[in-house]
Amino acid sequence: MAYCKNCGKEIDDKAVICVHCGVPQSSVHPAQSNNPDAERKATGAEIAASILIPIVGVIMGIVYLAQGKKKAGTTALIAGIIAWLVYYVLILGG
Repeated sequence: MAYCKNCGKEIDDKAVICVHCGVPQSSVHPAQSNNPDAERKATGAEIAASILIPIVGVIMGIVYLAQGKKKAGTTALIAGIIAWLVYYVLILGG
C-alpha cells in the first residue's frame, strides 16, 4: 500500500486520486507511465547531435527505429543524413 502525498492516509498503490482528500497522486497519466513503448519525439539535444555529428544521428536513428520508436528514429536519421550530405557537399565544393 501507498500513502497519500497530501493527507498521509493509506491508499491503493495504483490510486490516481486519494479517496480521502481527493488530491491527485501523480502528474503522469497511468496509461502513459505503464507503457514503456510509448511513442516519443526526438529531443532538441538529439536533433542537435544529429546535425553536428551526422554519424551520431544515423546511429541514433537506426537504434530508435529498431526499438520501434518511429518518430524519434526518423527525425534523428533524417537530420543525420541531411547534415552528412551538407558536410560532404561543403568539403567537396570548398
